[in-house]
Amino acid sequence: MGNRKAVWFLVFALTFTLFGLHPERTSAASVTITNGTDWLDTAGNPIHANSGNILQVGSTYYLYGEHAVGGRFDSVNVYTSTDLKNWTFSNAILTKDSATELASSKIERPKVIYNASTNQYVLWAHYENGTDYNLGRVAVATSNTPNGKFTYEGSFRPLNYESRDMTVFVDTDGTGYLVTASRKNGGANDTMAIFKMNASYTGIQSFEGWLFENAYREAPAVVKKETVTTSSPPKRLAGIRIRVLTLQPLP
Repeated sequence: MGNRKAVWFLVFALTFTLFGLHPERTSAASVTITNGTDWLDTAGNPIHANSGNILQVGSTYYLYGEHAVGGRFDSVNVYTSTDLKNWTFSNAILTKDSATELASSKIERPKVIYNASTNQYVLWAHYENGTDYNLGRVAVATSNTPNGKFTYEGSFRPLNYESRDMTVFVDTDGTGYLVTASRKNGGANDTMAIFKMNASYTGIQSFEGWLFENAYREAPAVVKKETVTTSSPPKRLAGIRIRVLTLQPLP
């Protein structure tokens, strides 16, 4: 198990090299992460950031993740770090009190991306009611800062397609995409779907195609190599199987 964790950490580190993300290239010291131990924040508390993602803003990394209590949504938390090891709790950016429909819900796989055109940070997540997984929706929230309180924009099915475990991706041309477990042939999560976001990243503009038909895959992650083609069916994305964190450097 320890070797597996070490391998994933190596993949994680290589991801930074792939994307050219070296915010501390000339001065950063190496840090060691011990496998098989609880990961605590700088105050000594457990890090509550399940199914999270990391966004880089300048030389600061923001870790976003979900916290549940009794199987129901409590908050999306954000932690900050400059070395990817030591994380400081910053804020609960979205909570069960942020909107009526969040009071009894499940919010899973929260992902935050930055929209350079609107100067907003946009959160996407999988939304369900508090008891089952029949809704198959996404939830969207926005903020002017990476760690401020996010304004809840609501939940919906993208173009009326089911959406469960999901991720989001911003291409180099500024186009945002939603990649999600969906339903094509009758079974929940039987096939993954790709959607193009609208200009504000708060909604869906178009359906782009299917991935992994009848493969029942979940929890996708996207890394770009050369080009991403979203013709129907997608050609480039269909071969991606690497699970890494996609980081986006911001000014």
